[in-house]
Amino acid sequence: MRRTFILGSCTALLLLGGCAGSQLTLDSTCREYLAIDQDSRYEQVNQLGIDVGWEGSGNPLYLINLDATCGQAPDSALSEFVHG
Repeated sequence: MRRTFILGSCTALLLLGGCAGSQLTLDSTCREYLAIDQDSRYEQVNQLGIDVGWEGSGNPLYLINLDATCGQAPDSALSEFVHG
């Protein structure tokens, strides 16, 4: 019973972003974006892009370009680059 409770609790936290680490939003800065591991940030930005109709969603070249752009403008919000 205790294992089920712990597993269920962690699953709920994952769904809410608690165990998953940093959760990016369009208001997140490029500095915050670059601080997250590559796979996680690409996954999160792809989802943000899908939500707003960004043409770069799912395209690895756009994501690599976003890494370079964010490196040059670390205090910029992701919304400057990820938008419909």
